[in-house]
Amino acid sequence: YINKIIKRRLAQYINYVITEYRDKIYNIYTQKKAEFQKQVNNSNIKVRITANKYIKEIK
Repeated sequence: YINKIIKRRLAQYINYVITEYRDKIYNIYTQKKAEFQKQVNNSNIKVRITANKYIKEIK
């Protein structure tokens, strides 16, 4: 009887820990993804500005 209770509680605890860390990892991932996307967008803007500048000079 005690073994069943321990196994059940241990399983519940393990599931809780896995869920907590999965959520934390996913939150970090989404934050880093958003930061990366912002950097890419900013770089694209800079490239377009530079390209437009040189196109005007060529014309």
